[in-house]
Amino acid sequence: MELRFQDCQRRKPPHRDWTPPERCAALPDGVTVPEPDTLFDDYANRASPLKSQKLTVAKDMSLPGDLKIWPAKSVGQIPEMYRARNEEFRKLNPQGADLIHWKYQTYVKDCLRCVKSVDDSVGRVMDYLEKHNLADNTAVIYSSDQSFYLGEHGWLDKHWISEESIHMPFIIRWPGAVKPGSRPDAMIQNIDYAPTLVEIAGGEVPSGLHGHSFPSCTGRRRRTGAQAFITATTTMDGAWPGTTACGSRTACRCIILKRMNGICST
Repeated sequence: MELRFQDCQRRKPPHRDWTPPERCAALPDGVTVPEPDTLFDDYANRASPLKSQKLTVAKDMSLPGDLKIWPAKSVGQIPEMYRARNEEFRKLNPQGADLIHWKYQTYVKDCLRCVKSVDDSVGRVMDYLEKHNLADNTAVIYSSDQSFYLGEHGWLDKHWISEESIHMPFIIRWPGAVKPGSRPDAMIQNIDYAPTLVEIAGGEVPSGLHGHSFPSCTGRRRRTGAQAFITATTTMDGAWPGTTACGSRTACRCIILKRMNGICST
């Protein structure tokens, strides 16, 4: 009897506030993560909203909320997995640029620790498929709802549609259908997920459904895919005040229009 199944799993560790499981808390230790060239970006000759956002590692990354540093707490009040970090911070007492360097290293390493926990979970899924002889006829997909700034332009989070955060991961392992190591250049978006999954399962995509099946996944021919995307971002009160951004993304260009208190600039 042919077994057909779909299993959807959610993992959210690589997101604010980047809290990894204890088994990953010491990784990576003793290394310095290379900083992006734009960590100290001054936004010169660019739209004024870039200087007014609240996304910076320097000013907007919280010591207690994001980095687990509690200056007012005694060591005994601090969770054990963060005690050494707090002791180091108090000893160093970084200021100015040194504080930004320290924040960046701590932020990115916490993010990598969270990614490691996701990698472990994906590994357990793959081990199960191998153990039960399902790996060769099962499509495994890893994706996300968004990307994230890791210090580029001095930022964390997302919200701006610059190159570093507009890309989303979509990785598929499907023996016999997708060539390992291949990287198609088709422009896709998350509304394409549903029709793609329908075709993978051998079904017919309902008419009127938004999006199209990825040709790189199904191997079937379809009409020409998207040539450009339009995107818009509105702000949450109190979090990223006063800024709305919209733009157009093609295969080779991204045009961004930002609005700040009624003033538009590109």
